[in-house]
Amino acid sequence: MTRSRVPHPVLVIAPAGTLDTETSPAFADFVDESLHARPATEAVILDLTEVALLTHGGLRAVRGARRHVERHGIRVVIVAEPGGLVARALYGTTVFDTRREAISAARLSA
Repeated sequence: MTRSRVPHPVLVIAPAGTLDTETSPAFADFVDESLHARPATEAVILDLTEVALLTHGGLRAVRGARRHVERHGIRVVIVAEPGGLVARALYGTTVFDTRREAISAARLSA
C-alpha cells in the first residue's frame, strides 16, 4: 500500500493486490495511520485501481474505511478501473475512473 507523501489536504491511499479478510486488518490500520500522519487532511482518495482481487471481506473493509474516515469529517472519494471487478462490486457508490478526476472532485467539495 502507498500513500501520498507531499503535505496536501487531499490524501491518496492506494492498496494493491488482494483485499480480502486476511489483508483487511492491515488495510484498516494503514488508513488509520495515514490519517494520524496527515492531520490536515480534508479528503481521502481511495485509489483501488491496483486491487486485482476484492472479496466480500475486502469490500467490507473498503466500506468500513470509508465510514471511519467520514466520522472524522473527511470526504472519501473512490477510484477504480472503469467496468472492472472493483467498480462493479461498488455498484451504487460514486466511483471515479481516474485519480485525477477523483482529486478534482475532492477539491471541489472541500
